Amino acid sequence: MDQTLINWALSAVSAAIGFFGHLIWMAVRDIQKAQSRLQTRLSEVEVLVAGSYVKRQEFERFIDRIIDKLDSIDSKLDSKVDK
Repeated sequence: MDQTLINWALSAVSAAIGFFGHLIWMAVRDIQKAQSRLQTRLSEVEVLVAGSYVKRQEFERFIDRIIDKLDSIDSKLDSKVDK
């Protein structure tokens, strides 16, 4: 076999490997960019979710109102039983 033919074949194989390596590298970079954007969006959602929790004081006021209503219902029921 002629050395020139071997050189051309190796060049073609090397070019194909380089081309596919470049494609893989670009795909990895695209995935990294997408992951970065997704992580940014996720942290924004985490901030929104954390901001919408019920505060402890609001919850305690709500529970106090429920207990007051239950007490009034209990007293009404007691008055009905006594009659």
